[in-house]
Amino acid sequence: MSGSARLFLVGFMGAGKSTVGARLAQRLGGSHVDLDLEIERQEQRTIAEIFARSGESRFRELEAEALRQTENLNKLVVSCGGGIFESAANRSWIRSRGEALWLDVPLALLRRRLIGGELRPRWLCADSVELRELYERRRASYALAAHRLDGSAPVDRLVDDLFERFCGFFVD
Repeated sequence: MSGSARLFLVGFMGAGKSTVGARLAQRLGGSHVDLDLEIERQEQRTIAEIFARSGESRFRELEAEALRQTENLNKLVVSCGGGIFESAANRSWIRSRGEALWLDVPLALLRRRLIGGELRPRWLCADSVELRELYERRRASYALAAHRLDGSAPVDRLVDDLFERFCGFFVD
């Protein structure tokens, strides 16, 4: 795939998609879009405010719209929201336009990363049983990604590994 190549990072919240996405895009000489930040920019409110005031279903609509707005962007790394890959329509859209890369991180490590995270919808982190159920449900979706990566690896090593794997991906 060349010219219009896109890499889509998927995984649970706290997996490192935003950090890895930005560094990988820079390393590959491409652009980076963080869908959550793009939604916040367009809506002029935080993800937590969108969840609180408009609900999860409205957020999922905004997320799908933001994903589709990447249609005409080339040589792109997209950091997707944690729930985007649960939607069959989103998975199909992503597969038809690039490669889905799953940053797989154990729940125990995610819990440590999520503690005190101001950007996370609080209800998602409040109950450990709910968090585990959400994590397990989403893992089943993430497992449908084209590539599974060890997201618990240090960021620099993960970016290096991804660069080696996809260094020719954006070449015309």
